[in-house]
Amino acid sequence: MAPQVHYVPAPITGTWLPGQARTFYFYNAYARSAGSRISCLPFRAANAGIVCSRIENQSGTAPDQVAVTLKYTAGYAMPSWMTVHRFAVQVGP
Repeated sequence: MAPQVHYVPAPITGTWLPGQARTFYFYNAYARSAGSRISCLPFRAANAGIVCSRIENQSGTAPDQVAVTLKYTAGYAMPSWMTVHRFAVQVGP
């Protein structure tokens, strides 16, 4: 069975400075059964400089919840008017 791939919107509030990490949360129906089989996928087409530094299945805390920490690695600040970016997450059953 092919793993599920989701492109998740990350709402950006305020200026995102170089080197700064932010954690976002989303819900996925497969999170409870996936265990550790959750990973970020590179998706740099429109998001140069955003990398996944950590992903954690938090189904034990909140059903189906996944936390992902994205780090902004570009050499310039991302202005606050750029309000939403997308990143890819793969969750397997």
